[in-house]
Amino acid sequence: MKIAICEDNENDANVLMLRLNEAYRSELCDLYSSAFLLLEAYAEGKRYDLIFMDIEMPGISGYDAAKLIYDTYPAEFPLIVFLTVTSSYVYSAYYLGWAYKIKPITPEDLSELLNRAVKKSVSGVLR
Repeated sequence: MKIAICEDNENDANVLMLRLNEAYRSELCDLYSSAFLLLEAYAEGKRYDLIFMDIEMPGISGYDAAKLIYDTYPAEFPLIVFLTVTSSYVYSAYYLGWAYKIKPITPEDLSELLNRAVKKSVSGVLR
């Protein structure tokens, strides 16, 4: 399973990467500090099965980036876990997101999300 983290807050990104290291092989995980960089990677052919996406980022928001990925690559749309510090976006994120978590993500939440994603992968939902 290929995983990306799209998070502009360096501390939040490092905590999530550390927790992924503990729960999963993070060498399969790429880190992007902006939605623009993630979209650029998609344009260059990168694809992911699971993206941990911060919603509030300067420039392009995580939600807008997810919408662009969905509109441009609908057959290759990944599972997206929206991460944010507020519940304000839960309803709008419901359209594109697979999960919605308030930061910081706990080790238990991460474990549960990875287990669910693997089950979807095994059942053939993911590429």
